[in-house]
Amino acid sequence: MSNQAVCRMVFSGSHALYRNEISKCFFSGNCFFLILLLAFSLHGFADADCNSQNCDNVDNYWVKIKRLTDIDLGSWTGNDVASGKSQLVNKKTFCAISYREDGNNRVMYNPELQLQGPADGNAGQFIVSNDGNQIPLTIHLERYSGNDAPQTPDRQSFTPGYPVKLTGNNAYSLCRENELSVTVTAYKDDIISAGATGIYSGIFKMQVGPGTSPESPGPVFIEFSITLNVAPAILISGLEDMQLTSTTGQDISESQKFCVYAASKSKFKIKGLSRFGSGAFQLDNNGQTMGYDLTVGPSNNNGNGNKITLVESDDFVGHPSWKGDQLLNCGNDENMMLTVSISKASLDNATSGLYQDTVTLTVTPE
Repeated sequence: MSNQAVCRMVFSGSHALYRNEISKCFFSGNCFFLILLLAFSLHGFADADCNSQNCDNVDNYWVKIKRLTDIDLGSWTGNDVASGKSQLVNKKTFCAISYREDGNNRVMYNPELQLQGPADGNAGQFIVSNDGNQIPLTIHLERYSGNDAPQTPDRQSFTPGYPVKLTGNNAYSLCRENELSVTVTAYKDDIISAGATGIYSGIFKMQVGPGTSPESPGPVFIEFSITLNVAPAILISGLEDMQLTSTTGQDISESQKFCVYAASKSKFKIKGLSRFGSGAFQLDNNGQTMGYDLTVGPSNNNGNGNKITLVESDDFVGHPSWKGDQLLNCGNDENMMLTVSISKASLDNATSGLYQDTVTLTVTPE
């Protein structure tokens, strides 16, 4: 009688196991049997980008959001003010889908996105803030590229309290085929109006609901930050060429207003350099020189006793009362005054002719 080994496969849950049953054999008073040990297992593959916050399911119905990270708008500086730059902007990509697993296929639904975070309810805008000061943001959504699922409409804006609807498409069933771009913009006028320097920030939550799915997994979300830095900025403007006419027997002077803008109304210092002077301001007439004084101070109340007569040098000087205006160009109401004065003695000692100089004024935050 020959040995026989009967191999039966027994399924238990998601694992396949082999159980070997060996028939008894009897011949020549001895029993020989062969044991075959076979191992077989099934492996499940998890979504490495998923966790309890950004993916959820009810049976075969899923909702997911992936890969959205912090958004840094960068720094707003004095150079940006002077160059006429109009905004700070940055964008990040992510994907959001709602679907049902149907064998090897997916049935795609139209998910809903809702952006949550700090907002100005009266203005209906999201904001970032810094110690009570705030800058409004414009945030919009569009598909990342022509290779991703088409969206209708192509571009949508986020408004506090209102969802944005996405368009699912069975031909684009993977998250990487549903990439979206979220673009955040802060505009120049709003940055300047905020009035304070420093880091402006906010914590936001992009939440995804199942949308048109017949089941209700989720909602799921990703939290991210939006930040921008308003650096100390200062700008001098409004100065024009000046012409003085000598009148025999008396001192002469002329004044003009100019503007010093400074973020956060910060204090500032100023220095003046003369093309023809060295340690003193001088006018030149073909090698003949004439000294003059250059005085600066606040334009209100004729300086209010807070004027300083500059010394021609690389050293900055200032007064505790000098503060920059928070409006570019001072709202056409310049906050500083410059006065050029020539004494009678200098005029009496000068030969006739045209005297001129080029003065460079430089301001810096204190």
